[in-house]
Amino acid sequence: MANELKNSVIAALRPELDANGLIGLDEAARLLEDFDFQPYAEDAMSYFDVESDTFEVDPDNGTLRILEVADEENEEGDGEKKYPIPPRDFQFNGKLIKLMNSMADDSTPEDGLYFAQFAKAAKEHNLSIPPHEDKLLNYCRLYPRVFTITVDPSASQKIFIKPIKGFKSYKKDRKFGDKTFGFKPQHTLGGFHQGAMAPAAKERTLSLYSLSDFAYFPTLVATLKQLYDMAAPSDDLFIIEGDVNPYRMLWNKLERDFAEAVRREYSESEQLFLMSPIGADFPTGFKTIDGRRIFGSCEFNKVRNAESYQPWRFTGFYADEENA
Repeated sequence: MANELKNSVIAALRPELDANGLIGLDEAARLLEDFDFQPYAEDAMSYFDVESDTFEVDPDNGTLRILEVADEENEEGDGEKKYPIPPRDFQFNGKLIKLMNSMADDSTPEDGLYFAQFAKAAKEHNLSIPPHEDKLLNYCRLYPRVFTITVDPSASQKIFIKPIKGFKSYKKDRKFGDKTFGFKPQHTLGGFHQGAMAPAAKERTLSLYSLSDFAYFPTLVATLKQLYDMAAPSDDLFIIEGDVNPYRMLWNKLERDFAEAVRREYSESEQLFLMSPIGADFPTGFKTIDGRRIFGSCEFNKVRNAESYQPWRFTGFYADEENA
């Protein structure tokens, strides 16, 4: 059932992906508005969170990437899926594109930035290692579906580079999901708005099945390392060396098992969560080497803000006293 839903979602989104394998989050949500995501998620956005090993959300740019989409031109007969970009390079290429976008302005030539200018900035932002500055151009040439490289016919030393779809311009006062551009909130004095009243803040939609909406994790990478050290070894829970979050495979499993635990407690009345007014413990789906179940422990989240909006705050893991 879960795979059928995932395949249907991918089939609906795939025709609308651009050359970089991306689609706008608003457009993705519109295409999936008639889908029923129960019991896995409340809506499309929370489903992307639950299936984070398949869908990569970039809230800053308002885009979605389907990580399991194969490159049709390079797909071999053995059924193995081929990525347009190796997964390890998604993040690095994204940083390069973000740097390009930040450098572009009204004076930028239509063909893009001068490569020498971009290479200098990449070095200053520690993005030329790897690859080294002299290999950066060759690296970008490996991904023609991501980077456009042109040479001025009148001067071969003039090399231009830009993202395949061109530069993107974002206004600082625009927030994703807000269709009104150029609006600036009214200044406040003593809690009262000056001039016209500002519109009410947009409501946040939370998912019952999302671990990220259930608890705030102050130090996610350190948290996942603790879980990795406690849990029994598994071939599919490897460390991704060099990744900003090398334990992301554990997080993917943690999210999936959390959603399944919610479904079982909600639909089948199994008592899997331990709740009290001051704390909440949830089953992680992981076990220790000697077979004991590992639980996550949370305390009531007393401080709420845009970053820590969840009702619970994660404090640590512990192993059940009895074997499962």
